[in-house]
Amino acid sequence: AELDEGLTEVDVATALAVQHGLTLEGRHVPHAHEHFVDGERLLLLLLAGAAVGSWALSTIRPASFGVTRMTGAPYLVDEGVVRNQFLVRVVNKRSVPVRFRIEVAGAPAGLRRAGFEGELEVAPLGEIVRPLVLQQDRARYGGQFHFQVELRDTAGTFRLSREVEFLGPEAVGRRGEVRDGAR
Repeated sequence: AELDEGLTEVDVATALAVQHGLTLEGRHVPHAHEHFVDGERLLLLLLAGAAVGSWALSTIRPASFGVTRMTGAPYLVDEGVVRNQFLVRVVNKRSVPVRFRIEVAGAPAGLRRAGFEGELEVAPLGEIVRPLVLQQDRARYGGQFHFQVELRDTAGTFRLSREVEFLGPEAVGRRGEVRDGAR
């Protein structure tokens, strides 16, 4: 028999043995179909991959944001007010402009804020960093507390939240004792 150029008789014998499931030198040569995953295993792998992919897609958010305390003193006390200053960074991950609202939740009554009043529009794939200043009257200040800074799109499709701590001096009562709730 005439051989293709570059093939030896051993190559042809090996190919024929593989094709017919024969053994070479005492070892089993598997058929081509034995190298593939059977249908049940393949279906199970596909379902597992689809589940992981669905979970990964569900964690994607159309925006991100962070709240960072400004550098310097962690809080300021002046004119009868305890003040904390933060930088809020908002990133729009969408390819269209998005309008956001920043809210403060879980804070004690009387906490006043400056910055991020009303709605905020962020350009497509854009980012904005703005200050958020929170003030509590010294007379109403009862010690450190935690609250939430929330980012919502005006369409109401998602909400992101970050826990933040309001710091201040140790709260002192009328007779000089430390009030409950102060740390």
